[in-house]
Amino acid sequence: VDSSCHNRDDFSPPSELWLGIHFAEISLSAHRVSQTGACAVVERQRGRTRVYRASRLAREQGIEAGMSLNSAYALCHDLQTTLRDESRERALLQKHARIAMRFTPSVALAGPDTLLLEVKASLRLFGTLKHLYRQVKACFPVPHCIACAPVAEAAELMARQGIEKLVRSPERLQSALGGIGLSQTPLNDRTRQQLALCGLYHLRDLWRLPRPDLARRFGPALLHYLDQLSGQGKTPQPLFEAKSTFMSAHDFARETEDRAYLLHAAERLLHQAQGFLQRRASLSETMHFRLLYSRHSGATQKEQILVVHAQQGGDSTEHFLPQLSERLERLELEGPVVRIELCVEQYRPRTDTTRDLFKKHNSSTENWPALLDLLLARLGRRHVYRLGLVADHRPERAWTKYPLQHAASTKKSTPVPGARPTWLFSQ
Repeated sequence: VDSSCHNRDDFSPPSELWLGIHFAEISLSAHRVSQTGACAVVERQRGRTRVYRASRLAREQGIEAGMSLNSAYALCHDLQTTLRDESRERALLQKHARIAMRFTPSVALAGPDTLLLEVKASLRLFGTLKHLYRQVKACFPVPHCIACAPVAEAAELMARQGIEKLVRSPERLQSALGGIGLSQTPLNDRTRQQLALCGLYHLRDLWRLPRPDLARRFGPALLHYLDQLSGQGKTPQPLFEAKSTFMSAHDFARETEDRAYLLHAAERLLHQAQGFLQRRASLSETMHFRLLYSRHSGATQKEQILVVHAQQGGDSTEHFLPQLSERLERLELEGPVVRIELCVEQYRPRTDTTRDLFKKHNSSTENWPALLDLLLARLGRRHVYRLGLVADHRPERAWTKYPLQHAASTKKSTPVPGARPTWLFSQ
């Protein structure tokens, strides 16, 4: 990362600080295109099929974005193509946005492949800008580029051009952006052609010219865009709002009845639900899994619901995975499974109390909720219950069974004051 623009000599602290994260190969990731071969994602434009994004091996053979499909086949006869689906790309970008929300609630979607994060307030929690940059960088295993600027448009433009700079001062934006070509900006084709005829090819060329002359020759829209990049004019960004319910699924490459394979896929879904709950500082008591079976010709697709409980509520994989393993071992599958889904609809805020500094973390009281959940998964809710008191003078009739969810109400009731009888008269 080039941090030459991030030092103590910055002139003024910005009111905003944006991180731009550009995922250049999001279309390849969304369509699960292999990077080990010559592959490309194509799209139809005006009745013609063109290359939208090519893999690394395809680019090495001369295939570029915008090239017609026939020209691409002429360069690479064994090229594997996939038709672009914008909904899959947007779903993957929204997934990245939900991951980024662990750093800031102000996340915006910029185009089909870029995120914008406002992180000025997050620096108080995560420390320096470089430290926050490293943490964000480590969250995304897919190829990406991160740039920082006090203006959202500037951060997006630098990230798209692969310029990984951390610029905190608006006064340094022009020097950081000056080398970017006008052909890489969102200016319309007519304006770029007019600028090229005047010998203007980079942003620095425009900033050197008098503003009245630029406005008279090229119109006020160009000045407005330059003001946005330099921080003199701001455009509000529509923020991304995460869904209030969690829903995720895993499609198997081939139908399976292997329970270990099913458990591994369910564990991956639990990891995603863990991030969903922890970002909201919430706990969930139930996880709803849905198993979809292979569909025979002319028949409706069968499904099976599997509910996993945590009596005290949980927000991590460890709270639900042991119970899930027990349930899967005893579940009678109705056929080969092709898809597994996980849904979390109900959750509540955490109400943790402060822990004792000298309390042992491996105490039996902390392990009791996990043991109770495991007994419920192994024996069933009908065979696990609590005992409650009944106002009866006979000891064998002075107790009754209560469901677990009614434990809070039975603890407060004391039907018989004083000592309980310990013996009975003769019949």
